[in-house]
Amino acid sequence: MQRRRSSIENEPDKQRICDLMESFHNLGWCSGSGGGCSTRSSLTGSSNILVAPSGVQKEMMSVDDIIILDSSSNVIENCNDLKPSACLSIFNEIYLNSPSCSAIIHSHSSVFVKLTNLFLGAEFKCQYFEMIKGVQGHENDEVLVIPIIDNTRTEEELASSVEACVKIYPRSPAVLVRNHGIYVWGTSWSNAKVHAECIDYLATVCLDMERTGLATIEGGVCKPKSEVGRKSEAPRVWRVPEVMVEPGGVGYTEDGVNVIRGRPLKFEDESILEKLGVTYDRLSGREEDQKLEDIKVRDEYKNFDIVELDGGKMEKDKYEGFMTKFFETHYHEDDEVRYILSGGGYFDCRYESAWYRIQVKVGDCICIPEFLWHRFVCDTGRKVKAMRLFKDAPKWEALTDVDQPERKERKE
Repeated sequence: MQRRRSSIENEPDKQRICDLMESFHNLGWCSGSGGGCSTRSSLTGSSNILVAPSGVQKEMMSVDDIIILDSSSNVIENCNDLKPSACLSIFNEIYLNSPSCSAIIHSHSSVFVKLTNLFLGAEFKCQYFEMIKGVQGHENDEVLVIPIIDNTRTEEELASSVEACVKIYPRSPAVLVRNHGIYVWGTSWSNAKVHAECIDYLATVCLDMERTGLATIEGGVCKPKSEVGRKSEAPRVWRVPEVMVEPGGVGYTEDGVNVIRGRPLKFEDESILEKLGVTYDRLSGREEDQKLEDIKVRDEYKNFDIVELDGGKMEKDKYEGFMTKFFETHYHEDDEVRYILSGGGYFDCRYESAWYRIQVKVGDCICIPEFLWHRFVCDTGRKVKAMRLFKDAPKWEALTDVDQPERKERKE
């Protein structure tokens, strides 16, 4: 019988799967013919998928071993008459329920067997590790959540559980299978590879650090010991005069040097914020943020809107009119809550006849308490976009009554 050859136009995609599987074998992810990989065809207009075969040594595959199927799992090309991966039903569920997915990796890395016996619940969660940023849509101070499902006798029996996880955890590009391994996907083969490598790294670090006492599991989240009980990074605060010629012209670099005049600056201790009654949270800077949703529940914010000022796009007189209005000393009868989405600026607040400037930048969520004299100005970038949070109907009324009522004491 004459041996069939792989179609030339599909060889680049097939070779990539072979290269990936050899690399993963060297990492210990697909030994004993285990593990798998699938990608969408890169050919224009094609809806086909490519998949590694079942029961072969993954480090020794050739392009003729890779199987091509259409979107209904009908075989288009199978040069060596091999059996498609046992993971095919799971791959299909991920492709179907995550339309942006273009590649899927199935790893049998032993680290996930260990990890799913440390985290015996339905989720693996970690926070404050730099490699979290390698998982698309996450920052290193966010909680990464990856669902865990229990293993079954066959891969086909796992498909419905994987489908549920993809729907319930849209931000997770992976599903852990207890005592088995992990399925990881991405918007491209390289994105899926990065996800697989980062999650494997995070699992290894969490296991090693928890075992040696360098990390702890707090509220179901694995955190470095140095970050346990960590408060959000406080915004920088410094003294400013009451009268300022250039209200927004005091821009400071991270080391505290004035970018206008080059003078070093002394920052105030963050205890001044407590005296002012100002509270803050550090978020991602995105409109969709789980921590933001938690804050809305915690502080009972029912409404929000988004405001934006851009001195580079607005008419000069209009922009300067807003800045003059906002920089007039005023107070509100309700807390003023601002979550900075882009740009930045300064809230100046008065305490015992002195003025303290609080810098806000992307990701800062600050609450200026009711009846506190304050003012606002954009920084040298001359633009800011912020989400305003309200407990009741959205409103902004600046009060300038010199006979200011005493600021109400906050209840614990």
